[in-house]
Amino acid sequence: MLTEGREDRQFIAERTLDWERFRQRILDFPPSRAAGITGLSTESIVELGKRLAETRPTGIRIGIGLQRHAGGGMAVRTITCIPGVTGDWRYPGGGVFYDTRGFFGLKWSALWRDDLRPRQIRALDIKRLGEGLLETNKPPVNVLFVCASNPAASVPNQTKVIRGLARNDLFTVVIEHFLTDTARYADVILPATMQIEHSDLLIAYGQLYLAWNEAAVSPAGECLPTTEIFRRLARRMGLDEPALYDSDETIARQILDSGHPSLNRITLEALKARGSIRLNYPDPFVPFATTFPTASGKLEFVSDRMTQSGLDPVAGYTPTH
Repeated sequence: MLTEGREDRQFIAERTLDWERFRQRILDFPPSRAAGITGLSTESIVELGKRLAETRPTGIRIGIGLQRHAGGGMAVRTITCIPGVTGDWRYPGGGVFYDTRGFFGLKWSALWRDDLRPRQIRALDIKRLGEGLLETNKPPVNVLFVCASNPAASVPNQTKVIRGLARNDLFTVVIEHFLTDTARYADVILPATMQIEHSDLLIAYGQLYLAWNEAAVSPAGECLPTTEIFRRLARRMGLDEPALYDSDETIARQILDSGHPSLNRITLEALKARGSIRLNYPDPFVPFATTFPTASGKLEFVSDRMTQSGLDPVAGYTPTH
């Protein structure tokens, strides 16, 4: 791209910061060096570079999980800088796409209800579940409650995670549809309903439609919606906070009541009548054509926040080991 002078100099000048430092970082990684790191041929890298340089718009899709390994965060950061060089952030269909959850202006606090916690609680990192189960003390973790997750298969350092799950003194409860790797270590499995068996408010990973999922069939066996499982647990524990017994529809209305412009005129009744409704954004929607969600409002090739975190502030490459 730089060799052929195809960078979008107007976009770089108007909508980015610290281009020269990032430009030098690019030049530090010629195709031959990138080929040695990636195992790809120099010819393939050059061909991709030419296609990125010549095709407007170019949309780059980041798959789920790329960021979940050593060096992954920097890889994602650097990929998002590519359309800053080509100017693709200015075009419908251009830029980098991971998911669209951040555009749903829902009242998440109504779902989390952090305000109901009577005191500050200890927080452990799910990515370090193995250490949490085997090494945490004062006090140790004696109970594990797993919902909407399969950490035995998805959390790093699987061997250590499984050793922790196999502890004889660990009481494990898993809410699940299937006998997953994690559920095999459970002392109690609570069967959950599937999507066609319960009603739910659905956001999206890849588009801008909010949907209401109406139950289509009765639950099989003893399966219950996860929300109902928690309501019954609260009742058995003798908890008297009224919010713990809110119905699914009540919770959905609370989540929709955010006042965010993306939800203007979107009500539960409207969702029930129509099934799904597009969020109130322009069509086409080009959110980063003129501004970015940074302190400067620009795409920052060099990030002060990275420096403050002890990381390389210039987008680039971090080895995986």
